[in-house]
Amino acid sequence: MFLNAVRFRTGLQTAARDGATEEFVRPLVRTDIFFWDDLGQMHVTGAASEMLLHLVKERVCAGRPILATTQYAGKGMDAQFERAEMGQAIRRRPNEFCRVVMVRGVRDQRGVVVSARDHVITQAL
Repeated sequence: MFLNAVRFRTGLQTAARDGATEEFVRPLVRTDIFFWDDLGQMHVTGAASEMLLHLVKERVCAGRPILATTQYAGKGMDAQFERAEMGQAIRRRPNEFCRVVMVRGVRDQRGVVVSARDHVITQAL
C-alpha cells in the first residue's frame, strides 16, 4: 500500500469526522507491504502523529515491512511534527527494529542525483 503525508492526513481527517479512524488504520496495518513516500514532507499534527506512531508500532509488532523515503534525519525529522517527542518516537521505532539503507549518488527517474540526505527505511523480514 502506497501512502504519503497528504493522503494520510486527508484520509485520517475524513475518518475522524466519520468516527471511523480504526477502519482507516486497519488496512494500513494489515497490508503486506506499506510504503510511505517522503516521510516528513509536511508538518504532522498531534492527532496524525499519534495515529502514525500507532501504525508504526502495530506493523513492527506484527513483523510487517515498512518502506519509507525521507529527506530528513534526527532533529530535522522531529521538527516536522507538532510535538518533537512524537517525531522522536516515530523515528526511534524504525531505528530499533529496522535496517536503514542510505542511498547516495543514484539518479532518480528524472535523472537527478539523489542527495546524501535521502534515505530508505526498510524493516528487516
